[in-house]
Amino acid sequence: MIKNLLVTVPTHTGYIFSECVTSLISNINMLTRSGINVKYVPILKEAYLARAKNRAIKMLIDDAKMDALIIVDYDLGFDPQAMARLVVADVDVVGESYPYKTGAGYPAVPAKTSDGKYIVSNKNLLAATFVPGGFIMMKRGAISAMDKALQIKDSDGLRFYFDEGFVFEDDHRWYGEDKTLCRRLLRAGVGIWIEPNITFSHVGVSGKSGNYAQYLNGEAVKSLSEAGA
Repeated sequence: MIKNLLVTVPTHTGYIFSECVTSLISNINMLTRSGINVKYVPILKEAYLARAKNRAIKMLIDDAKMDALIIVDYDLGFDPQAMARLVVADVDVVGESYPYKTGAGYPAVPAKTSDGKYIVSNKNLLAATFVPGGFIMMKRGAISAMDKALQIKDSDGLRFYFDEGFVFEDDHRWYGEDKTLCRRLLRAGVGIWIEPNITFSHVGVSGKSGNYAQYLNGEAVKSLSEAGA
């Protein structure tokens, strides 16, 4: 059970969108009222966001009091209960999929059974092979599992949990920061889950708002309609 939670927002410039700030305040207040000790540490002015996220993971490792880490991208707004949903899920790794700023769809890959059905937990979480790293919670145990197999470090001793753009996988491919993290979690035997019932705004020039569960329901209706056409 999570009692002590580290929350961080990595940024390039130190700027955090107002939608994100408002969401952080409401979420941290809700967690605090629920008895969760929240330590908020923004990581400001880091040239590489992947490196900032690796620094966040090291902060979790170095602070023995913290049970888990939530990483939030600076351009996301989200429900007041969003972080609480991740905490209540009480799994090693759980994230959410938010809409792309441009184009259609959501950056997540739910796992499916051999007959094409989603794998759903008793808490209505979706098993996944990939979740984006912009709104994700990882418990200390998930990091420890990766540490046993992950020896690659940068010049400052940070392990490449999120790929910083310098590491190719065993198949000589570069997957990018978030996919690399998920691949390493799965190889370490850590399950990845999606909490689909959170509404997000992804702020930007062509920002989008949406809810992943509603998106999946819409896609299911669309598939049924096309199958019957």
